[in-house]
Amino acid sequence: MKRSGSTLDENRPQYDCIDRISDLPDSILGKILSYLPTKYAVATSILSTKWRYLFPFGVPPIKLDLDDSFLLHPIENQSQSPSSSFSDFVDRLLNETLLDVRCVDRLALKCQKHYGDDKIVSWISAALQRNVRQLTLKFFLHDSETLFHTLNGCKTIVKLELSKNFDLYLPGNFTLPNLTRLTLIGLTFHDDRESVNELLDGCPSLDDLWLCGCNTLYLDTLCIRSPLLKGLVIEDCWSGSTCDLLLDAPNLEVLIYNDCTAADYSLTKFKALLAVTIDVGPSTEQLEDEDDYIDDEGVSSLDSGVAEIFTACSSAVRLYLAACAIEAVQRANVQVPAFQNLTFLALGCMTILGWKLFASLLTSAPNLESLQLEEGFNEYEGGFASFESLLPTLPICLESKLKKIDLWVFKGEEDEMKLIEYFLKNGKHLEKLHVHCLPYEDITTLLRIFMFPRLSKTCRVLFLRK
Repeated sequence: MKRSGSTLDENRPQYDCIDRISDLPDSILGKILSYLPTKYAVATSILSTKWRYLFPFGVPPIKLDLDDSFLLHPIENQSQSPSSSFSDFVDRLLNETLLDVRCVDRLALKCQKHYGDDKIVSWISAALQRNVRQLTLKFFLHDSETLFHTLNGCKTIVKLELSKNFDLYLPGNFTLPNLTRLTLIGLTFHDDRESVNELLDGCPSLDDLWLCGCNTLYLDTLCIRSPLLKGLVIEDCWSGSTCDLLLDAPNLEVLIYNDCTAADYSLTKFKALLAVTIDVGPSTEQLEDEDDYIDDEGVSSLDSGVAEIFTACSSAVRLYLAACAIEAVQRANVQVPAFQNLTFLALGCMTILGWKLFASLLTSAPNLESLQLEEGFNEYEGGFASFESLLPTLPICLESKLKKIDLWVFKGEEDEMKLIEYFLKNGKHLEKLHVHCLPYEDITTLLRIFMFPRLSKTCRVLFLRK
């Protein structure tokens, strides 16, 4: 057959180049741009003269993401020396473009360069005049008290995140009456001002408090008193600190505590915790000076403090204990309380001490439904024997509730095999046993597990390779 001389491209219909996007109504274009971070939405202004004045405002909710590390025309080492165009842009945006806007839903202002306290505070003031609801502020300040003076009394802010290293200095009678979530990252607390107490007192609607990487070196005691607080996160605030922790939040529902051990604890018992993460252990400095913390009975106050947190959380529905917390609780030789509400238990890396606490927890949690051994076992010799010796009778959860078990980092050690056999033999209502194997695990070991007798006829054993 003779080929036609025309090419495929020549046979295609020819269309004029039409800018169909720009033909869309401004309201639709604004809606599209509203899904982009502000820095990218602004960049569309170079597309045409029409786009130059089109901006994702007027289409609520208005969300602004202002970050000087992403300028319109990036230059090398920009984060160290951003151009003045960012400052000019923010000035025009907040004081001209948004002049008639009545409400800004969210403003995130992140500055690598210090533009001066007065300039930054003027931007915050302009945002407050537009009734901003959510504020994320990440910058350096020399005089932080001016910022808090500006925020004081604002009734529209419901979420506030403050980040970067500056001092928490509050004016007298500071209040954010409708604030429900507060996140403080990298701030420095001072005892002479009692700013943390004043801050919580001035936020009567606060539900969630996050303290991450804050400096407690200048505190004798960090006091968190809030009868309405529902969620609390404490992370990396005790490095090198000898500060105590006083926690009086009886209605707390979620607690995530990932830090070094405080020097001392004063805790109220929580009424109805839903989820708890305890990843608390002594710092390197505390371990070097461990003799200073040993009492007359040879028990470290560092371990006793972790045990106090553990026992105070006995109302928890879901509980995760990291390896350092497991070790401390067991060394403290504390009586494990009844965890009547516990339905989900996750444990970190297990040593011989971990085997012992594991047995006590099974006995103390009659309603446990799901169990995860998230990091497997570090020590085996005599581990299962120790575990079994502490269970003269079968735990109630095995007879009535336990449905799912996840065993991670399975290595095929004999004590692991005995533990799996124990659960299959005694788990009356067990539905799933997931064994997460290492890639090189011997198939004969896995086949051996399949041969173990099972009390539950509906139990499925599943092997998952990492």
